[in-house]
Amino acid sequence: MVHGIVFGLTAALLMSLSYIFSKRFMLIHGSPFLLTLYAVLAQGVAGLILLAFVYPRFNWIFDLRTVLIATGAVAGSIFGNFSFFRTLKEVEASRLSSLLGLKIATLAMICMLILQQRVNWLQWVAVLMATIAAVGMNFTGGKITLKAAFWLFMTLLGYSLGDLAGTALLDACLAMGKEGTSRLVASFASVSTTAFLTALVMAPLLLLKRVPKSWKMLKDSSYYGLIWFTSLLFLFDCFSSVGVVYGSILQAARGVISVVIGAILLKMGLKEYEPRVGVFAWIRRLIMALLMAGAMAVYAIARTMSQ
Repeated sequence: MVHGIVFGLTAALLMSLSYIFSKRFMLIHGSPFLLTLYAVLAQGVAGLILLAFVYPRFNWIFDLRTVLIATGAVAGSIFGNFSFFRTLKEVEASRLSSLLGLKIATLAMICMLILQQRVNWLQWVAVLMATIAAVGMNFTGGKITLKAAFWLFMTLLGYSLGDLAGTALLDACLAMGKEGTSRLVASFASVSTTAFLTALVMAPLLLLKRVPKSWKMLKDSSYYGLIWFTSLLFLFDCFSSVGVVYGSILQAARGVISVVIGAILLKMGLKEYEPRVGVFAWIRRLIMALLMAGAMAVYAIARTMSQ
């Protein structure tokens, strides 16, 4: 379990760092769609290069089950991102970032109702604590329209599907691995395969006349895309080690880490990256950070009870 926790928190740290570069791209180019498109292309190139190194470590079997799992991982990634952008039209980015913490509860429901995985009462307590902490970290309140709620729900489903399918693909790669193949190398194979296939699917969008072709955009988005890609290598290893629900709770620690990074950026005078907030907002963030830490501890205890 310690391995999974360390990798999950490492993924959270890398994701928090990637947000700085996504903010930088938005300040320069101002388009979340172009950020995602070019970041996906950069990740696809990285995935292809990494696949060239890990390919000999596996006895690849492209049976129907593996193809379906890979399709689910790609579909979850694309559908989740598409729905995310639709939601961005209805909800400001700062609030949406917190609302994505609801993915923890979504995954728990999917695991219980569809995958028939047992979730004990103490695990539900941890899920509730983590959800409140993730949403409350930066949530400012205000009305959520029905349209916004619909696309938020679609976003959560897409990302949840991507997480579950990506984890299943990792386990499939692990089963195909030659003797001595580690879980981390299987994570490299799983994430690289998904990234490369997603890039193949989205690359035709460059043919659209309204989509600018720019090496500068590719370069500027690569900082975010490659750090995010690296974070996924650790995250899916974490998912495979401790499960997607607990892994998502660990992933949600990025909210806490982002608060710390935000304070550092403010101290450095980079106000364009992190707007100043009042003292009550910082107090709320501290309380939510403690609640998130408590959720991690409670879920860890709950796992030992269920074993």
